[in-house]
Amino acid sequence: MFFLENRFLKPHKIYKLKSKDYLNRLFALGTFQKNKLVGVRFIKNSIDRHYFGVSVSKSSFPKAVDRNKIKRRMRSCYTQNISFFINSLPFGFYLFIYLSNEMSSRVSVLEDMKYLVKKI
Repeated sequence: MFFLENRFLKPHKIYKLKSKDYLNRLFALGTFQKNKLVGVRFIKNSIDRHYFGVSVSKSSFPKAVDRNKIKRRMRSCYTQNISFFINSLPFGFYLFIYLSNEMSSRVSVLEDMKYLVKKI
């Protein structure tokens, strides 16, 4: 499905999920799992890379400052626990979506993300 060259791979690196084509395929073909605060939409495949992205709904948080704060918290959760995420998840595309309408602590977001990773 996705063909990428393996020459430029770096071990234990998280690649950002930014491509519009990948995001469209993720929403069209991806599987969705959710917990209290966070949901994840993902496609597992053999591209030898982990692509991660985060998203927060504009209708839940109209202020960009709040959306960016939540996105920073979610990104820090998986960058500080990079070995857990890389070792627990198969290669593929993962988009973590914040589902709650209220701000929550970084610890509770991390617990939800880890629960979802174990569930996958």
